[in-house]
Amino acid sequence: MSEADEGSPRHGQAIEVHDQTVEVVERAEGYRELRCRPATWSYPGRRPIAELLTEYYSQRMDVDPYGTQSGGIWSGSDAALRLQRLPADDLALREITALASRRSTGLNAPSPWVSSRELETLAKEWEGEARDIHFSQRPPVESRDNDLWTQYGMTETPGLEVITGYAMGPSRVRPSAQARADGGLGSWQPWSVVATWKRWPRRQQAYASVPGTGTDGHLRIFVSHRWESLDHPDPDGAQLLALNVGLTLSLAAAVLAGGDEFTTRSRLPELFRAHLRRAHHLGLLGDAALRRWASQVREVAQGATNEESFDRDATALDVAPVDRLLRDVRERVLIWYDYVSMFQAPRTEDEEVAFRAEILQLNAIQSRAATVVIAGDVQYVERAWCFLELCGGLRGAMAELTPSWGTSLDVGTRHTRWTALSDQLIGALNVLGVEAIQHSGLEATHPTDLPVVARLISELPLTGKVETDDSDLVGGVIPIPRRGGGWVLDVPPDLDEGAVQVAELAAAGFTTVPHHEELCRARASFPTVDSLVDPVGIWVYTTQRTLSLVWALRAQDFWSSLQGVLDLTELGVASAHHGQGLHPQVACMWADARGLAEDGLGWTRIVPSTASVLVVVTQADLPPICRIYERVVGSHLAAGATVITYTPDSGAVTLHRPALDGPRAGQRQRARRTPPQPTPVEADVLALPRVRRSDAYPRQLLLRQRLSTEDLEVCAALRLDPARGTPLPGMVTAAVAASGVGTAGTAIPASDMLAYRDQRVRVEARARSVAGTWEQWFEPRLQASAWSEGMATTQLDVIEQLVDAVAAGFDNPFRRRRLLDVLVTEHEGYALPPWIVGEAAQLIEGIGDLETQAGDAPQ
Repeated sequence: MSEADEGSPRHGQAIEVHDQTVEVVERAEGYRELRCRPATWSYPGRRPIAELLTEYYSQRMDVDPYGTQSGGIWSGSDAALRLQRLPADDLALREITALASRRSTGLNAPSPWVSSRELETLAKEWEGEARDIHFSQRPPVESRDNDLWTQYGMTETPGLEVITGYAMGPSRVRPSAQARADGGLGSWQPWSVVATWKRWPRRQQAYASVPGTGTDGHLRIFVSHRWESLDHPDPDGAQLLALNVGLTLSLAAAVLAGGDEFTTRSRLPELFRAHLRRAHHLGLLGDAALRRWASQVREVAQGATNEESFDRDATALDVAPVDRLLRDVRERVLIWYDYVSMFQAPRTEDEEVAFRAEILQLNAIQSRAATVVIAGDVQYVERAWCFLELCGGLRGAMAELTPSWGTSLDVGTRHTRWTALSDQLIGALNVLGVEAIQHSGLEATHPTDLPVVARLISELPLTGKVETDDSDLVGGVIPIPRRGGGWVLDVPPDLDEGAVQVAELAAAGFTTVPHHEELCRARASFPTVDSLVDPVGIWVYTTQRTLSLVWALRAQDFWSSLQGVLDLTELGVASAHHGQGLHPQVACMWADARGLAEDGLGWTRIVPSTASVLVVVTQADLPPICRIYERVVGSHLAAGATVITYTPDSGAVTLHRPALDGPRAGQRQRARRTPPQPTPVEADVLALPRVRRSDAYPRQLLLRQRLSTEDLEVCAALRLDPARGTPLPGMVTAAVAASGVGTAGTAIPASDMLAYRDQRVRVEARARSVAGTWEQWFEPRLQASAWSEGMATTQLDVIEQLVDAVAAGFDNPFRRRRLLDVLVTEHEGYALPPWIVGEAAQLIEGIGDLETQAGDAPQ
């Protein structure tokens, strides 16, 4: 059997089972921390992409569509433990490993990105026989029937919503900044000159360029595009024509806009309008002739479907008296296009030096311009240099022009998605090293360019924008108040009503990624704190591991800024701690959607907090959607602490007080003379290498005190959720004995249950990795009661034989899953009968005979 055959989904790789461990740590506060690694599996093959993709398909369908119910508590640990064993630079393998361990399909569940190209062939091969496919690499088919005004994205649209967690909603993060008007580096060509060209010239043959320095109020356009050939980026001049058409349309749309608060899919008209407002001395926005010209341009564009005819008809409109105004505008729009702005080969020695220096200045050149993407096809985002420019543009002013022959990336309408993906790569390159770009899915014509691109991407700041679902893998600590020897869990029902926004601070520099050594120091400190016991505690919580560590390192800076707008005495902080002498304790956690920058470290656990003031540092979109945030804030308020929420990406500072001081304080005070006193709950803490966000709550992580470690070990070995009850040592019931399993009354000690660990883990791994299923049919038959009654062992045997039968019968995991659906759903009872295996064999044989007959029939 070949190596490929051994790794194929038909045969399935050997499953490697890893032991469970339970470590008990006695805390001084009077509770135990139970550090638990579950029994889990991995694939010993070098790159088991097929198995991981099939396991990824096993996400629950219609069981927990919003990812809010308990279940799959060990899956986060599965991902963490696997990531520790994977090579640091194989981003594709790391991503699909983390995604494969997810156990729900939420509304906004992330799909493969870095690994998508490797998965595409398998996915398309399997989709033809799929009935419930919930993953597809096929890009949406774009309409080619649009007129140019619509095609180029000039139509005004309402405010766009973004994915922010449990649903769609308006983002609370500020939109991208406007292009800076104070000059910069680089070599630029005026639009008035570019408009006369039919083909881009080399830098060496171009007209004298405009230097990048100066404060002349120009609008700088940095064009991001893909090279169409090795000799010339735009051999037919299609990109050049599209740029001229797009600039003309954007200028017209900006002039016609009814106000400053308008939005288009392109986003370039908005940048043009801001530029025209800055150049108010020209009087362009109020000029009647210019408005007539703009209306005529729109009319021509709405009747055109190709650039050539539009350019001919629009040029005819460029006549007196508007021609002078248009010339003034075009002279103040400067364009950077690599072929004409950087020296091209062959280069002289001096030109080569200038070229190499300018390569390393690309981020700075782009940062002071508006980036305009012209994507000819979907290959644009697969090119390393293009993706670098996309990342840079997303951190400044970003726009897009979609020609009649082009593909829209929706960088305006899907801005948050692209920033989230770019943040993932920036984090990975800083945490794992720039060599990680080799497995990022990005390509360069010259492989030696990849390290340069990686360095430039790694130097970009993070954005901190949120696009994530409700069941990401959570790592780090969750502070919960501990008063009177117990955990305070009461959350006021009107949590947000008393919140008051008290300030808005500048956020400059808070997303810059520090050196790798500083990130390592932060990783070893902030996610591993044992408690927050100082008067002021800072809890950093973001959707990215890297961003959480970056902000944890800046916590003291945050606190210094907050002191300028907060009255510490009023907040109850002792005067002895005023000023710079107070250094709050810092803890952090994160919920990483893909885990590109993960290393599997950072246990998820609840830690006691006795802080009088808790400062929550988080992203602007998280508070309205995140229940972990709600639980932490609400429990601290219930315990009498003051909570301050600071979102560096928006600069907002919000104060939450425990007293009844909201807008309806009088009404609530009359109804409730005194706030209810929370009752402390006695409980031990379950600590896990990772957990899903939907399981990162007290109902899962707080266990009844003095729970037997043996009981927890059984749960970890048999992958049972301890929150649903532990399998008490039981005995074989009469009903089980009647089915031929053991003798009624025979004791079943914990040691007997532990003996089935390897089979239990292997059966789940096989079901997920060859048939894309588990929760729908098999997990309910292996709950705690089945182990206590003795039925689980028989069920393991039946399930294993069923999975092996369908794996041997068919290649397609979706076909296997459909066959299991036919077999299992016919049995409505709790237990699967042993004879179901015979039914499976007969059904597979019958299907095989039918397919053979169909293949022999004349076509």
